[in-house]
Amino acid sequence: MFSADTDRFRSGLMVTALAAVIVVATGCKDYSFVRDRTLPPPLQEDEQFLADLASEYQVLGDFIESQPQGQLLPVRFYDKARAARGGTSVTPDTLAEYHIPAFAVHDLMKARQFLVEALDTVNVPENARMLAMAQVKFDCWLAFQPYQKSAQSYIGCREAFRQAMANVDFTKKSISLSSPAVAASGSRTIRFRDETITLDPQAQSVIEQVAIMALAKEGAIVVLTGHSKSKASIEDTSNNAVRRIIAVRNALYQNGVDPDAVEPRFEPGGSALDVDIEVRYGGASS
Repeated sequence: MFSADTDRFRSGLMVTALAAVIVVATGCKDYSFVRDRTLPPPLQEDEQFLADLASEYQVLGDFIESQPQGQLLPVRFYDKARAARGGTSVTPDTLAEYHIPAFAVHDLMKARQFLVEALDTVNVPENARMLAMAQVKFDCWLAFQPYQKSAQSYIGCREAFRQAMANVDFTKKSISLSSPAVAASGSRTIRFRDETITLDPQAQSVIEQVAIMALAKEGAIVVLTGHSKSKASIEDTSNNAVRRIIAVRNALYQNGVDPDAVEPRFEPGGSALDVDIEVRYGGASS
């Protein structure tokens, strides 16, 4: 499945992609990419896939660490490699974790949706290596997209992602696990603090879960329900209930969900600090 040309491309990519790396301070470690085992599984799991994923993240981390200015950047990739090596499911990064320039948002949204759908539906042993490579190259593309002065970095990662996805056999359907649409049930609620319209880390985690569910099936609709004492519409941005709906919609957009797939609603009663979320597939909710 992996041609010599692809191997050469991959080797060349690693040399050119990170030659002009800008130092990125990681600060506190972020483990949002490690799935909470109490949640329904958003992605298919397979031992071979996790082994390949760990290897790919390790290779990327090793190369970055070898660069004079790359000592801080590989930490996240090493942590992902370690988690996958330990048998823990590791999700692709989200757009919300990076400062993505506006021109690149659409392509990255579609790429992540394509990747998540493939991970959920065709993650079988025959596709393990290519899907693992695609996930790591997507993370690489996402990480380096903000650095326009080193365009070769993100371009190399982007093309490697596309090549890996092109080599995935989409006729091999996985059937061992239910999709998140089947596994998950019930609505989710984001509660804002006091009169703020800022999403806290717990709310961001809910947003990521909802985005994974919404991207897992074509045609999914995310219904956002706000609560207001008076009649409200999405155009009334002076109303805090409306502003909270908009904040949640924007956060979903940053995680790859098309705004056209988000349906805002307002109901009387309830707490004005709450936004209720449902993911619907053909009329059914999750």
